[in-house]
Parts: sequence; C-alpha cells; structure tokens
Amino acid sequence: MTSRGNKASFDNFSANIERTRFDLDVKPDTAIACEVIEHLQRAPHIMLLNINNWLPPHGQLLVTTPNGAQFSNPFRRKSPTTAYRCQIYERHTYLYTLGHLTNLIELCGFRIVEAGYWDVVDRDGLRSVYGLLSRVPMGYFKEKFMKTIYVIAEKVEDITELGRAPQIYDPRGDWEFIRRGSN
Repeated sequence: MTSRGNKASFDNFSANIERTRFDLDVKPDTAIACEVIEHLQRAPHIMLLNINNWLPPHGQLLVTTPNGAQFSNPFRRKSPTTAYRCQIYERHTYLYTLGHLTNLIELCGFRIVEAGYWDVVDRDGLRSVYGLLSRVPMGYFKEKFMKTIYVIAEKVEDITELGRAPQIYDPRGDWEFIRRGSN
C-alpha cells in the first residue's frame, strides 16, 4: 500500500542481466536503469539487448550513470579501469562518457531522445564550487563538473546481436551477441 492508500504491485524477476537473455510475460512500456550499467562486469550490451526485447516499438528507456568525464581529478582523462573483460570488481567497472553511453545504447536498437548531464544531489562545502562551475554556459563545464549522465531513448528496431563492438569495448574481445569480424 502506498502512503495515499493505493495498492501497488510489481513483478520481480531474478537473473544475471548481463549474461542471460530472457523473455518477460508482461511487456513494459518503459525500462529504467539508474546507476546500474557502471557496475556490470562482463557485457552491459546484453542488459540493453534484454531491454530491447522486452519493450514494444517506441518503448522508452532511461539510463543514468556517474559521469566518467568529471574533472574531480584534473589528471584523470579516462577510466582507471580498462574496457570490459577480466577485471576484479571495484565499485564501478567502467566510467562512461556521454559519447560512450549513447553509442552503446544506439547500437542496441534505440534512438536517443535526450541525453545530457545532471546533478541529482546538491553538493556542499568546497565541492559546491563544482556545481557553480557546471552552470557556466559552455558545454565543457557541464561535461567536467556535473556528476551524472542521463540518456532517454526510444526503441526503434528489434536487435538480437550488435553489428559491431561499442566504442568502449576492447575490439579484440570474443563478445557474445556481437557479430564476429565486424569491429
């Protein structure tokens, strides 16, 4: 029961979202993956292929993840971890840039409706300066000082296998559900 007395029920499914392809009996019209994709160890495209399979044409997808291009460390230009495969788990497996995330989502059969940077939580103390800098009206400042990337996408085609590896993947990898020899 909700606080207003409405009854809400949710179907719960349990599976390894990045290794197992599976169907749902009920087709949702929206999928939300907030602060999930950066934790996936092996093949995040399989999660997106699952979502593509579940959604009807024009179904909506919302993905959020920490901004990998943040300037919180002035010398960090890319993720401290390598692209997917053979990693020992750390807090985040990969730090996505907006370009990497939109590329991955588009390859999985979606059209980007809106994408950008977002500060979900207000900052305090010295870090509040980052929030002020992110409001400077130049794209560079949003990219470097906002904490979260968001992508809203719409399913445009059924995809069961990617035509090529996403930009963030090691092109030498033997990836499941990516056409061989198409890197």
